Amino acid sequence: SEWDESLAERVALEGVYDKEYFGRLSDEVFREMALAPEFEQPAGAAEPDQAAEPAAADGKLNALFFNHSSALGGAERSLVELVRELSSDYNTRCTVVLPSAGLLELELQKAGAQTMIAPISWWCALSQEELARNPANLALTSAWMQQNLPMLKELNPDLVLTNTMVLPWGAIAAFLLDKPHLWLVNEFGSLDHGLLFQLGLEKSLKFIAHSSERVLTRSKAIQKALFPGLTAPKVETVYRYIPPPTAEELIPDPDAPGFRNPQAFKLLLSGTISEAKGQEEAVRALKILLDRGLGPLELLMPGNTHAEFKAYLVELISSLGLESFARILPFQQRIAALTKQADAILVCSRMEAFGRVCLEAMQLQKPVIATASGGNLEMIQDGETGLLYPIGDIPALADRIERLMKDPGLRARLGESGFRFVSTEFSEEAFGGRISEIMRALPERKIAWNAELDEALEALTGREFTNLARRAIAVNKALKKPPEIR
Repeated sequence: SEWDESLAERVALEGVYDKEYFGRLSDEVFREMALAPEFEQPAGAAEPDQAAEPAAADGKLNALFFNHSSALGGAERSLVELVRELSSDYNTRCTVVLPSAGLLELELQKAGAQTMIAPISWWCALSQEELARNPANLALTSAWMQQNLPMLKELNPDLVLTNTMVLPWGAIAAFLLDKPHLWLVNEFGSLDHGLLFQLGLEKSLKFIAHSSERVLTRSKAIQKALFPGLTAPKVETVYRYIPPPTAEELIPDPDAPGFRNPQAFKLLLSGTISEAKGQEEAVRALKILLDRGLGPLELLMPGNTHAEFKAYLVELISSLGLESFARILPFQQRIAALTKQADAILVCSRMEAFGRVCLEAMQLQKPVIATASGGNLEMIQDGETGLLYPIGDIPALADRIERLMKDPGLRARLGESGFRFVSTEFSEEAFGGRISEIMRALPERKIAWNAELDEALEALTGREFTNLARRAIAVNKALKKPPEIR
């Protein structure tokens, strides 16, 4: 067809990534991977298994995960924890498909997973220009899946899981393999990161719902915003468990940058340097506080960067005369060590999906000031486990910081209450244990292929791959049907 010929022409990439776009975003922070060094195979990492293992007959569940990133963002760290729990505590063999080698691959292998590298493309982008280029990436992934379907069948998973809303390939693989599918939705997509979807957001959400036995969200805010029409047990919120930092993780790296002024009231805002994370609000609030004669103050903002916004933020800091008070730092591996040094943690995101930074601060009994939006509202009871301020209200943010500066007793009370909250409400059993329970209770594949799914798949991958999927689904259906006795 004309569509497929166009795709074939655009995907003349000789089987490699379109590096101008492919894999350059990451969940939670959606960092620009193109700005980070390309990862080589981690030292000590095992080579990807060439021969897939068959399903076990010893009660071990065989789970196949699709993940969108090989970095160590929030959703990726939660995936490592989930794999660790499933592998060690719940008799589950985990195989994770990743878009490239990197830090995540090594951490997953340490947690007990086997890994597979594949050209996993997204069905969304940050701009219309990127979205227009994306069909070539989608065609490359569909070609990989078609060529490697025998290997996936040999792996013979009991179920397939997708660890993000930004790619459809886990759901597609589940149809090809005739296996149940569990979709873990970790982000708002458009509301938090401004993502544009190939099918449009509404059709993408319908695809997620119609192609999955169960949808698990990481916060009630996501569930309410994206899936208001779904009810239990189809959709459920499962909070992530975050392991407390180890003693080693609390030791500052002597070569890493940190706070410089021991006398300052130290503020930390960690996350990608981007408009969505709200660093501008923190910088402008800092200026208000200094103009009030308060101080000394120091603000650190570690994270990977969106280049244009970083340039804007650097210019803003300079124009306000804050070079001695506010600094942008590279992404920090030992963020817990910086958190321990801080007097207060800021979460200024316009729409936080889960509030992981809040919980990491609470584990170290640090007071948190956060925007009154998204998942933050599930983590913070204003005045009890932290302080909230309205999105965009910079004077209100400055007021909350001043309040903490002047009241060490309040800082201590908020830290203690936050610690009790995170210790009682977020557990391994409620995370890995609950997901394991859901996985094992899933029925055999019963989701029916319908016209909406068919239309969506053809729009994403073209007619040739969609015909392959139709044939596979028809064969799977025929194999399930008992033979007629004549």
